Amino acid sequence: MVYGTIKLTPTNTPGIVKLGGENGYLDTYNFDLQDGRFGRNIATLLGHAIAGFGISYKIYNYGYGIINAK
Repeated sequence: MVYGTIKLTPTNTPGIVKLGGENGYLDTYNFDLQDGRFGRNIATLLGHAIAGFGISYKIYNYGYGIINAK
């Protein structure tokens, strides 16, 4: 399961977007608690109790996505 947001960068091909920004970087997950993120915070607290506080890591993409308009 993934929590958070992902940046979509338009390409020159209609309907095709690159996931993330420069060099495929999407986000950094740092196991912190955030205001207004109830579900994420519960999962993070459970993770803290079961596995510890974790080490932050960067998330990168592995390709492109297609956006379909209805």
